[in-house]
Amino acid sequence: FSQHLWRQYFYHVSLYDEIERLTRELALAKAQQNLARELQKSNQRLQQLLQFKKLVPRKTVAAEVIGRDHSQWFQTIVVNKGTSDGVEKGHAVVAPAGVVGQVVETAPFHAKVLLIVDANSAVDVKIQRTRASGILKGGAAGLCRFDYALRNHDIKTGDVVITTGQDRVFPKGMLVGRVKVIDQPRAGIFQDVVVNPFVNFDTLEEVIIIIEPPEDSLRGNP
Repeated sequence: FSQHLWRQYFYHVSLYDEIERLTRELALAKAQQNLARELQKSNQRLQQLLQFKKLVPRKTVAAEVIGRDHSQWFQTIVVNKGTSDGVEKGHAVVAPAGVVGQVVETAPFHAKVLLIVDANSAVDVKIQRTRASGILKGGAAGLCRFDYALRNHDIKTGDVVITTGQDRVFPKGMLVGRVKVIDQPRAGIFQDVVVNPFVNFDTLEEVIIIIEPPEDSLRGNP
């Protein structure tokens, strides 16, 4: 009887050890699978970023988002490139999806970027379909305002908003967002236009910093 109990004991110990080994192997396999999935997604994003980088007609540098500040007062991100990479205050920051923002602070190895959804941001923009122009400013809830849109401007929900290049920061014709809401107050010469940015700032991981001014500004064109 005692021998039987010992055999049962050793069997259960061996079974427990085997379960522990299989559990560790399963956890390792899942970790490796997850790493492979993340590497695949990262590679896809980097390929897209590289293709987009070739389309930007000025000297650029790619950067990774390493910090965020989406507080009540500021909408900024921190990237891992700085003055040692040629990044300076005022440089434009973009992504394949559209305009991101503008560099507002720099250090040797990182920089802070003011997003276009921040209330302090201002970008010269126009409606792609009709060329009606205005100033894009940060609004509420991750949206933007298309300011100075005259009442007689032909603007419709769904219209694509692009940069004009006249602010000497962003190259002409870059995607910004899509018109989400239009309201025409009874009084005044302007209509209220709300724009939904193309860039998802909550999931943004890589950006392109344009470290030379747009071509138009180099030529001094109006």
